[in-house]
This record gives sequence, structure tokens and C-alpha cells, in this order.
Amino acid sequence: MRATIDVVLVTYNSGQMLPRCLETLCASDVCRLRVVDNGSSDETLRYLDAQGIEPLVLSSNPGYAVAANRGASLGSADYLAFVNPDCLVPPDFWHNALRLLADHPSACVVPRRLIKPGMVQLGRQPGYAALKLLGDILFDNYFNLGLRRLLRRLPRYHDPDWFWPHGACLVMSRRWFDALGGMDESFPMYMGDVVLGRRMCELGGVILESDIDVVHLEGEGAAVSSSQRLALLNAGRTAYAERFHGAALARAMRLLAWPGFTLRRLLVSR
Repeated sequence: MRATIDVVLVTYNSGQMLPRCLETLCASDVCRLRVVDNGSSDETLRYLDAQGIEPLVLSSNPGYAVAANRGASLGSADYLAFVNPDCLVPPDFWHNALRLLADHPSACVVPRRLIKPGMVQLGRQPGYAALKLLGDILFDNYFNLGLRRLLRRLPRYHDPDWFWPHGACLVMSRRWFDALGGMDESFPMYMGDVVLGRRMCELGGVILESDIDVVHLEGEGAAVSSSQRLALLNAGRTAYAERFHGAALARAMRLLAWPGFTLRRLLVSR
């Protein structure tokens, strides 16, 4: 069967997860893999070469969004998918996604994500409100002290007027991706999928959730330290806050994050 989905896999020091991820991706008869590497220094490139996979290698790490857009430009299949290296995608998911997209050309399909045994997270997420941004900053920088649970009880914690697709695994038509303008490269790592969801809503698109689950070994797709990952999360969220909620919220988030982030980094480095 002719490949109808170009699956873009962005790697960065992802060698530990690649064998399991590629085993699931290569089992599909409708996908063609497009790998873009963001300057890995581990065994990622050696492993890809051993598997006969020739990635597009970027000389530096310009961020996920740039690499994803470059990967999308490598193919010409009718449909595009973006998958993180820490996802294990069963072949049935692709067939299910194609059936859903056949009736919804302006749609994006996401799976439910199995984070750990018995723990499922939806791929279709409600919109980011200012309270949720504050909640995420508190949760990640202050050791989950329960502060976010208090904010969750407040009205408008989520924005119910729109949704966004979790970027760990998503599928859409190439035409729809182009109409959306691709991934927003001003959000190089985190929150780009949220921005994509806002754009979908503005243009009348929908996000559909597949009934095929994908295992997501969250946070294991790149060999990045916990401090580096948290710094990138903080940067993405404050940049998002500044663009869509104003500079005052962004400043408040930076002030909130700094003491907790500094303490976490000191404790982790011991």
C-alpha cells in the first residue's frame, strides 16, 4: 500500500527510546518515516544509520518547531503526523486516524495517552486560561505542593471555548497543516501545540480523539536534565502568557517561578 502519512520524528539525544519507538512506527503499512535530528551527540545517529534510516541532520538545535516544519517539507503524502520519540504508536492508530480524517478535512486527530499503567490523559485538551498557566508554574516549580489543586476549583481554570492537541502524537491533512501556517517557530519547544490549537479554533477546525491509545513514556524522548526541561517549560509558558494574556501575567509568572526553580536546581545538583 502506498504510504499516505508522512510521520515526522524529531530526535535530540533520543537513542535510549529509539528502538522501541521505531519498532512501532515501522510496523505500519500506511506511514513513511521522516526523521529530523537536532544535533544529537549520543548514539541516535549511529542507531538510525544501522537501521538504514537517513535523517535530516541540523547542525545545531533550533528547537522542535523548526525541525518539525523541516520534516514536514521532506514529504508529499496527503497526511502529516508528528510523533515524539517517547511514544509507542500501535499500527491500528493510523488506520483509525485516517478513517476519522476522511470525514473531517479540517481536523486533527490525537490519541489518548497512557502515561503509566492505569493513568490515561486525553490528547484533546481544554484551552489555556491565565489560571491554568499559573497552576502549571506552581505545580512544576514547587514540588507539587497542592497549590494547583486549589486553583483548579476556581471558575475559568480552563478556557472552555477552544481545545488544543497534545503534540506528543497528532495527525492531520497536509493541506490543513499548510493552512494553519505550520508550527509556530517562535515557540521552539513547549506550548507550540497549544498555539496550534488556538489557530485551529480561529480557522474553524476541530480536534478529534481516537479510541486507540498510545503509550507515552513522558519525558524520556530526549536526554535532557530535569533542570533544563523545567527551564524550557517556564520559558514556553511565560512566552505564551505574554503573547495571549499580556506582559503583566508573564512578569508575575517569572517572579513566581524563580524561587522554586532555583531551589529545585540546587537540590537536584547535590
